[in-house]
Amino acid sequence: MKQVLVTGATGFVGSHLAERLAAEGDRVRVLVRSEPAPSLLEQQGVQPISGDLRDSESLRRAVAGCEVVYHVAALTTRQHPSSRDAEAVNVDGTRHLLEACRSAGVGRVVHVSTAGVYGTLKAVEVDEETPPAPNTVYRATKLRAEQACREQERRGGTPVTIARLGSVYGPRSRNWLGLVGALCGPSFRMVGEGENHLDLVHVSDVAEGLVRCGRTPGAGGRTYLIASGERVRLRDFLSLLNREMGGACRLGQVPELPFRAYHRLCNTVFRATGVELPLAHRYEIFLANRRLSIARAREELGYQPRVSLEEGLPSLIAWYRAQGWV
Repeated sequence: MKQVLVTGATGFVGSHLAERLAAEGDRVRVLVRSEPAPSLLEQQGVQPISGDLRDSESLRRAVAGCEVVYHVAALTTRQHPSSRDAEAVNVDGTRHLLEACRSAGVGRVVHVSTAGVYGTLKAVEVDEETPPAPNTVYRATKLRAEQACREQERRGGTPVTIARLGSVYGPRSRNWLGLVGALCGPSFRMVGEGENHLDLVHVSDVAEGLVRCGRTPGAGGRTYLIASGERVRLRDFLSLLNREMGGACRLGQVPELPFRAYHRLCNTVFRATGVELPLAHRYEIFLANRRLSIARAREELGYQPRVSLEEGLPSLIAWYRAQGWV
């Protein structure tokens, strides 16, 4: 039984991770800015501790006595943070947490990052050695947070395992609500023919991968892609979603050339100025071709995703229905 801390435990991935750790017998402490509803804490069986990534003193209290810290908290694209806020939380907040962990003698930090640090992926398979090319504020700050982890290690700080997550889905995820809502209508037009590939990983598999990042000997100082390794065509994914929603939506398409041209413009502007143009990545799901290799995680962590897309999608839709959203 270990004392662990999870940041971001009131969010999607963090809540599933906290539950998993508690179910396996760890004493789980969660960093919260405001105390969540008692029902959530009872379900997770965790101890809340008030704090903020921008408050170094609160972080020192939070990590005291912890053997492993799972750092999940971040400002994401869905929250539309300003560049300043994203830098303060995702980068500076990570530095504050790492310093607190070093001072407290924490054995390992698992830093949760994103496969988005590679930018908009093409058909080439990506692994941990692929050069990053972030093209949004969120992705750029997550890469800088990774760099902060490695910098503090070089200065003798806490060993950090970096986990770059693929596209995560499952209960409590709001990221797919817009797409699911669109499929509730009479028709849906995708951009292009839908032949590009996605890597969609169920949140229970992500929680398993993160636990292995925190427990596997020798994983400190390493970076892992935590994804499904399952390449699904966008067209097939939409068909599965449509079927799960009752199959009443007619799937059509519009030419992708104008969208791809605008996407290239957005990438050029961001890399030159750091400014995101309006709707810069709204249609990226239709334009990217994600092929993520999980070979390193399989070999070194023993990570093996277990939930197929056909098995996992019903849990996402059932949760949306339970909330009354679809």
